[in-house]
Amino acid sequence: ASLVGMLPPGVLSTFIECFPAADFQIVVKEDGLSAGTGEGLDFEIDYVDRVPRDVVRRDLLVEQFSAYVAPFHELGQKSRISHADLARCLLVFPDRLTQDWLLPQMERGLVKLRKSILPGPDASRELARQGQGVVFLPGWAGGSAVRDGSLVCLKLQGLEFRRTCCAWWSPNRPLTWVAEVFLSLLAAKTGVQAEAE
Repeated sequence: ASLVGMLPPGVLSTFIECFPAADFQIVVKEDGLSAGTGEGLDFEIDYVDRVPRDVVRRDLLVEQFSAYVAPFHELGQKSRISHADLARCLLVFPDRLTQDWLLPQMERGLVKLRKSILPGPDASRELARQGQGVVFLPGWAGGSAVRDGSLVCLKLQGLEFRRTCCAWWSPNRPLTWVAEVFLSLLAAKTGVQAEAE
């Protein structure tokens, strides 16, 4: 779901301009296709911790997740936020994947945190803008709201959340040259060294 936000503007348009005959499709995983099944899919993009073993992997970007609140929220003026501060607030996650990844890291040694899940970054960001809770978003989703002054990024004491997003494919099915060009363009735009494992 976060692929569209992570793709730098211009990657798709540049690729399609250079290779107008290329058949380019984005397929959502829930459609049942997998890069390992030979269904015509060149590669998958996912977070490293969800990628199977024994595949060829190329890291694309490191995604930094942060907590955001409205400037007038009770935590908006604090220089550092503790676990106890978070335990008093409603925590908002844009999707179940983000919640399932972040909550176990945040709940170590704490009572159960109050939480909410909303459908996507936009709805989550809006709830935070209204002062209704603390929203956890990747930098690409929260940065524009910080720049326009509608949200502030919290400094969480002892907590840092980073995930690596990568492309992966089956070693039994080499990457096509067109897919290789696309991934090279994507890696160049995101600034992460291309690395296969």
